[in-house]
Amino acid sequence: MPRLFPLPVVCFFLAASQASGVVRLPSVLSDHAVLTRTTHVPIWGWADGDEEISIKLGDRSARTKATADGKWRVDLNLADSPDGPFELEVTGTNKLVVKDVIIGEVWVASGQSNMDWRLGQSPEAREEAARPRDPLVRQFSVTQATALAPAEDCVGRWIVAAPDTVGEFTAVGYFFGRC
Repeated sequence: MPRLFPLPVVCFFLAASQASGVVRLPSVLSDHAVLTRTTHVPIWGWADGDEEISIKLGDRSARTKATADGKWRVDLNLADSPDGPFELEVTGTNKLVVKDVIIGEVWVASGQSNMDWRLGQSPEAREEAARPRDPLVRQFSVTQATALAPAEDCVGRWIVAAPDTVGEFTAVGYFFGRC
C-alpha cells in the first residue's frame, strides 16, 4: 500500500514546484524605470540555473544564460538610444514586461534627514504640485529597512512627477532633477 503524505507537506511541495522556473527582476527594474544613457547598462535578475534569457528594449536586444545558482546579467548599449518610453521585455520560462521605461540621466540622492525631507513638507509644495505632470522626472523610492548583511534586492517603486505624486519626492532630489 502506498504511503500518503499529510496534506500540509503535499501543499508545500506543490507550491515549491510551481515557483521554480520564474524569471525575476530586481525592484529597481520595474514600471517607470529610468536607465542611464551609456554604453554598458546592466539588466539583471534571477531564474532557474542554466535557463536561457532574452532581453529586448526598443531596438536593443541581448541573450544570456543564467548561472548554475540562477543569477543572470546582460549589458545593453544605450549611449545613442532615444528617450523612449519603451517596454523592457525579459523572457525565459515566463515573460516579464516592464512598462514606461525611459533613457536619460540617473542621479543618486542618498542620505538620511536631508534626503528624507519630502517636497510635500517644503514651503514650495503647493506651487510644485500645481505644475503639470513631468513624465521625465522620476524617483525610485526605497522603503527603509534594517539589514545585517547586504541584500540582493530592495523594496521600492518608481514614482513619476505629477501633481498628486510630487509631495512624495525627496525635495533636494526633485529640485536637482528639475534643473
